[in-house]
Amino acid sequence: MSGGANVGASVKIRFHKKIYPRSAIDAATEAFAGTGRFTTRADGDHLVVEIEPEAPGDEAEVRGEFSNYVLGETIALRGDR
Repeated sequence: MSGGANVGASVKIRFHKKIYPRSAIDAATEAFAGTGRFTTRADGDHLVVEIEPEAPGDEAEVRGEFSNYVLGETIALRGDR
């Protein structure tokens, strides 16, 4: 993201580590890189993703789409077993 971009309010999503692998979250972060800034950190049994969408007002949409992508990646990874 370029400096000085208009960043909307941030949202946080918590993913339980026993359910969602870090690789699924990393894949979603890479896929959504053009939609905002993403920060992932560990918090106990969870991985917390903070999202700062580039466009104000897109918080709910980016949150929902990002969560769906993580879920899809998780399902795909489990199918590889």
